[in-house]
Amino acid sequence: MSIPWSEEKIRALRAALDQMEDAQATGPDEYVVDLYQREPPMTLELAFEAGRLLVLAAQTMAYDAQLDGWYLDRPVEDAVEVEEALAALLP
Repeated sequence: MSIPWSEEKIRALRAALDQMEDAQATGPDEYVVDLYQREPPMTLELAFEAGRLLVLAAQTMAYDAQLDGWYLDRPVEDAVEVEEALAALLP
């Protein structure tokens, strides 16, 4: 899915991701970010391409106490939900 943000907003998101402990660059224009502060938590795979913000994958996460770890729960297909999660990262 594509998120229709301005280049300024996209630059601000990239800067925020570069400062996050739970975000990791997986290439020059790609990131994986885990949003544990959301309810439910969400993991996203993002790509920045020619002034566009692309969401390559989005899934909620759930915690398994017995295994003491997080697992992927369900796909997130609602672009508004993803956009709100990303907007919450901006200053």
